Amino acid sequence: MGDSVFSNNVIRTARIVLTIFVSMFYQLSYSQYESDYSIGVMGGITIGKVENLGGIIISEDYYSNYTLKEDNGLKGTGGLFFNARIPETILAFQPEVSYSCKQMNLRYDDIYRLWYDMEVKYQFVNVGVMAKVYTVGGLNVEAGFQMGFNITPNKIEYRSNGEELGLSGSDIETRDQLRKVLKGNNDFSVMAGLSYEFPFGLCIDGRYLWGLSDVVTTEYNPYKFIENENKTSSIVVTVGYAYSFGKSTNKKRR
Repeated sequence: MGDSVFSNNVIRTARIVLTIFVSMFYQLSYSQYESDYSIGVMGGITIGKVENLGGIIISEDYYSNYTLKEDNGLKGTGGLFFNARIPETILAFQPEVSYSCKQMNLRYDDIYRLWYDMEVKYQFVNVGVMAKVYTVGGLNVEAGFQMGFNITPNKIEYRSNGEELGLSGSDIETRDQLRKVLKGNNDFSVMAGLSYEFPFGLCIDGRYLWGLSDVVTTEYNPYKFIENENKTSSIVVTVGYAYSFGKSTNKKRR
């Protein structure tokens, strides 16, 4: 029942995003004015995290004499974009399709010499749109949203010395159990940032993403793992190149 509702929500969200893109492209393409268009590629780095993972694994107050460290992962990102300037204004809309990865590493150590590393590495195909306001030259302020479709909802790795100490089974067995219990979800985010576009096509972009979705569902389990809210956050820096086409009516060029 839960999987069916989740799938219906994903399909409904994808239809809404697609409808927005098609409507926006139609209105910009067939307006009574000519617009300035560009299409391009971008690539760069993202520093992202999934919040409160430690609270899922260690949920009881009686746990003590341990340390738990959470580290963010530095990963790559890349994608395509289409930029449409609205004529006679300083505004533009930019639909985007991109790939990104959000990674979180948990390191557990206790006084009994037990340690383990758990790595969650969710990969997303993102569909989003940015609204841009051009200020001086090619500098612009941007804000928008994106829907990230999780293509690796079971991507969890696990390493420990539990088997060596006689406290648990093999790492592979524990990893497989974690993958059955912790399920990755899609990620809806809002984003804001700054971008600079050079006249010869180069563009530099920096943005921050606030995740609004719970990206991890904890299934029923005998390990005392609990369900809590696990949102994402990311800093993304990219460099891109855009090819401009279409006759411009904007007095202020990038």
